[in-house]
Amino acid sequence: MRAFKYIILISLIACAALAGDVRVVFMDGEAGWKRKVESNARGMKNPEDSLSLFLTEQGFLDNEIQFSDGDTGMLLNVRFGPRYYIGKIIIEGEISDTITIESPLSYGIISSTLDEFLRPYQESGRYYVSMIPARFEKYNDKIDVYMKAAEGPLVHVSNIEFVGLKRTDVDFMRKLVGINRGDIISMDNIDRSQSILGQLDFAGLTGPPEVIPDAGYETARIRYSLSEKQQFYFEGAAGYIPEDDGYYVWYLDIKGRNLFGRGQRAGLLGDSREKYKSIFRVYYGQPLFLLGPGNIQLNIQTRDYRDQFYEFALGARYELSAGIGLMLNTELGWKNVEPSSALLRSFRVYEVGVGAKAGRIDNSCGAPVSFALEWQVKYSGRRYRQKADSVSLERAIYNDSRAFLKAEAAATALGVFGGYQAGAVYDIESSEKPLPVSELVLFGGPGTLRGYRNDQFSAQRLILSTSEIRLFFARSDYVYPFVDGAYYERYVLDQENIYVKEDDIKFGYGIGIKLTSGSRDLKLEFSWAEGAKFAEPRLIVSFSGQF
Repeated sequence: MRAFKYIILISLIACAALAGDVRVVFMDGEAGWKRKVESNARGMKNPEDSLSLFLTEQGFLDNEIQFSDGDTGMLLNVRFGPRYYIGKIIIEGEISDTITIESPLSYGIISSTLDEFLRPYQESGRYYVSMIPARFEKYNDKIDVYMKAAEGPLVHVSNIEFVGLKRTDVDFMRKLVGINRGDIISMDNIDRSQSILGQLDFAGLTGPPEVIPDAGYETARIRYSLSEKQQFYFEGAAGYIPEDDGYYVWYLDIKGRNLFGRGQRAGLLGDSREKYKSIFRVYYGQPLFLLGPGNIQLNIQTRDYRDQFYEFALGARYELSAGIGLMLNTELGWKNVEPSSALLRSFRVYEVGVGAKAGRIDNSCGAPVSFALEWQVKYSGRRYRQKADSVSLERAIYNDSRAFLKAEAAATALGVFGGYQAGAVYDIESSEKPLPVSELVLFGGPGTLRGYRNDQFSAQRLILSTSEIRLFFARSDYVYPFVDGAYYERYVLDQENIYVKEDDIKFGYGIGIKLTSGSRDLKLEFSWAEGAKFAEPRLIVSFSGQF
């Protein structure tokens, strides 16, 4: 017991001395490696052993780390020795192969090389294929590593298990992941199923899938742990516009998800974010296993822009999961448009479109760089109706093509700082000039160009950009100044009553704050248009939550 006390006392004295006056003395080594050792030594509780392990993993197999007494305190003497290179990894046993590397020796290089080598075996069903170090041979400054490989049995799926589900049908979830009993277990299938479950709007994974071996290791269960989200969700916004003696605007989208336990969803949207302009939409969607895991959604929508037009539209959209993080989609649509002016003719539009989405943006503090890309192309035919009081034949048909591309990126740096950048391009090619206002791209306000009224501008070609600098004070809470910009083209009448192309640039700026509490989000933004008075910002309050 007394010896044990002395050991503890000596350890405490050593730690105290190290925390105080410990100087690192190098017997050899390059300047870059010396800086790395000094940096690592400051954060290690037991630098003698930890530094030796660190240098060994970096290829300095003959390193020496020793403490000694100096005139002004403790000295940590470091001798690197030569840095070895790895020549070959020689695999023996049930699998035989030789991998030539010719690279500086490091644990990371060996680990990544072996993982890449073993992955095809795991993909073919040898899920428990493994390797263990057997020996190594050293000559001059190179080392050959010998590994003993065990191929393992061909592993099949015995069952698919889900933990944490209460409202959701388990058979539906088994169909959704696309892995069946008796299938060969492969990392590719597991990664794909994890991607599909990660995109669900009614549940989220709480950890990676578990592969649990059965007796004999020839079959295994795959277990997914999930947490169901609240069944109803809403997004809303409210704002005050100081123009025209001031008026209030609002937006509300109420959604029900996983309504009957098999992923069904429905929603109701009301949008009155501008005076005399309103949108009303009802939609229903559910999973559809037509060509694989996918979704179909049906929409009914009206747009009442009192001084311009009234629109009634029907639409259908089908989405298909085509790989990890990739969604393909196709759309069909029909709408009837009645202009407000009696001088203009009403018309109907038939349209079809295809598109794709890839990636996902992570807006949380400390998240790695994330990207998202969305692309859409639509083709439409517009048929004008003859006026009731006209005796001449005025029926006309015009064809349009519409392209849309959006790219987003988000990242954090230096702990509490982050950024968000987005850009979008809209382009309309039409056999009619000018286009009716309902067929143009309408922009302005939140989501396009903050600081301006909602749908204040119209364009036939449009480029949008958004930049935000974020200062985080919690994982999902941050303050952010922002700048929005827009370049647009449209056709207008000149003084000679001829339609000519006009282009312009607009920008808006402001500052906002986002707060999160559990499943509820609140966003507050003050924004100004170009040339607006500082005392008259546009105030937008956005909120979302589950219930």
